[in-house]
Amino acid sequence: MAPGLLLFFVLLVAAKWLPAYLAGRATGLAGAEAHAVGVLVTCGGVLALVVGLTGLELGVLTSELQVTFVLGALVTLVLAGPLVDRLLAAPAVPAEAMREPGSVAPQD
Repeated sequence: MAPGLLLFFVLLVAAKWLPAYLAGRATGLAGAEAHAVGVLVTCGGVLALVVGLTGLELGVLTSELQVTFVLGALVTLVLAGPLVDRLLAAPAVPAEAMREPGSVAPQD
């Protein structure tokens, strides 16, 4: 992939993620939650596919740029789930905290 296309791909992702992240922070979300909002907004790949195809049909985009739109949609869609899982992972809870009050710990 040419450096210009890589830069275009980075801008494609940042143009969606950054405003969503900033909006999340402005509404009081924690950092990881705001990042998760940004990731989820970024994976809206249907619009990128439509824009890429329409631009190609109108002759505004080259086939290389259209492929960049398609790859951007696919990559962000595939990465969204694992990234959100990682960002919103619950901290590990010790086994003692999982027991009901008054219960006895199991004996080995």
